[in-house]
Amino acid sequence: MKVKTFLSLLIFIGFSQAIDAQKSDLTGVVIGTQIWMSTNLEETRFRNGDVIPQAQTDEEWQEAGFAKKPAWCYYNDYVDEGSVIVKRGKLYNSFAVNDPRGLAPLGWHIPKESDWMILETFMKKEESGIVGLLSSGSWPGNYSNWNSTGMNVSPDGWRDVGCGGLDMNVTFWGARIDSTETLTVGFDPEEDSVGVNYGSTSWIMGHYVRCVKD
Repeated sequence: MKVKTFLSLLIFIGFSQAIDAQKSDLTGVVIGTQIWMSTNLEETRFRNGDVIPQAQTDEEWQEAGFAKKPAWCYYNDYVDEGSVIVKRGKLYNSFAVNDPRGLAPLGWHIPKESDWMILETFMKKEESGIVGLLSSGSWPGNYSNWNSTGMNVSPDGWRDVGCGGLDMNVTFWGARIDSTETLTVGFDPEEDSVGVNYGSTSWIMGHYVRCVKD
């Protein structure tokens, strides 16, 4: 009986740790009929509690990609022959996004193409347009009604072998289309559009994640 009770306690603790792993500081904002995260995903564990490895160098990022293993990293900004870590959320590779253990926290999912299109369609009917999704004071251009939704999308960049695009643009992962393609998404205030690209699940690319509520 004691052994059974002890095993039950271990199972409960393990389950609790898996749940706790997904208790990030997630804030949802209502935009039309959807609820979107207002910050970039910060998960370091999958839904079952397994750790997602951090790639702390360009070499580690490439090694994870070559091996088709999940990884995340922070944006590494190279300045004057040195580097500065920019923490605006985590950049994930496609193997983390598509891992069957689940990257999105419980109650959320990686947005499908239809999710992004619903968002774009709704925003184009609003006075602000797509600019209403973008954080104020961080994007180039002279617009009004910045961030009217509170979604706080800022130009946090992207990565391939190295990082790029900081303070100019940003890219997000969407849901996998098939075994060879995973959606990538960018924002273009000049075109008033959400740019959905049917990009390859390239081993080298790293993008941010914004989940949408189930």
